Amino acid sequence: MICSLHDIERVCGPAPGGLKSVTLILPENVYTFPEQYCVPNVGDIVLGEAATSYTIEFKRDTARLVDKTSTGNRAGDTFDYTLTFSLDEIRLVVEWLRAKLANRRVHVIVEYRTGLQRLLPYMRLVSDSDSGDRIGTPQRYNFSLTTSLAQPAPTINSSLTGVGGGGVVETPEPPGLTIGQVITPTNGAVSIPSGKLVHALVITPAASDNTVKIGTTTTGDEIMSSESIPTGQHYVLNTAYYFSAGGTLYVQVSQNCSVIVYLR
Repeated sequence: MICSLHDIERVCGPAPGGLKSVTLILPENVYTFPEQYCVPNVGDIVLGEAATSYTIEFKRDTARLVDKTSTGNRAGDTFDYTLTFSLDEIRLVVEWLRAKLANRRVHVIVEYRTGLQRLLPYMRLVSDSDSGDRIGTPQRYNFSLTTSLAQPAPTINSSLTGVGGGGVVETPEPPGLTIGQVITPTNGAVSIPSGKLVHALVITPAASDNTVKIGTTTTGDEIMSSESIPTGQHYVLNTAYYFSAGGTLYVQVSQNCSVIVYLR
């Protein structure tokens, strides 16, 4: 895919350095990974049922993310990222985290002190600890995570500014907007913005066999006719329904569940 060039606006004043937090996500816990297109910006990561992420917050400037564009690879340019941070005091909880991350890769979300979030997939960890050699030297862990990508690591739910003069104006919205909604028997509703295409739906597992019907009218089945979903199973529906004006998906269920709606 070839992207047009664009303008960049001047920023008034410096942005604060350092990272506010680092969030770790195991790849096997991801149910849906957001797609990245021309604009390096994605929607939310959808985790599997009962999965969670793990966040490390930094009160001091002990975390840093740097990257460089590498042009020496015959297969094409790469964007090489290195995330470094340190933690004080040698302790069991940190050793346990190091053990869990051995021989595996992890997805990382970093949050800058400006509030901007960035997704770094499949990072690999190198870490060390140092007891120090005197009383006045603090104990410390040093972590370094690296990854190499074919595109810039995408921001999450961000917007473009300063586009235009260089060519085509890119859409400021993430390519895959996700709406999650908990539905309780016997029905629920999901609001859809105007100008959006519903291209997929996911029904999360219920505690018992679930009967689900989805329509654009209160009792209709324009999107999904009545379907019996066995206990503990996800149900994925690929569809293509365009809302030229804002509308509503009406969801009828027999058991508590959640519906995840993917829009373009």
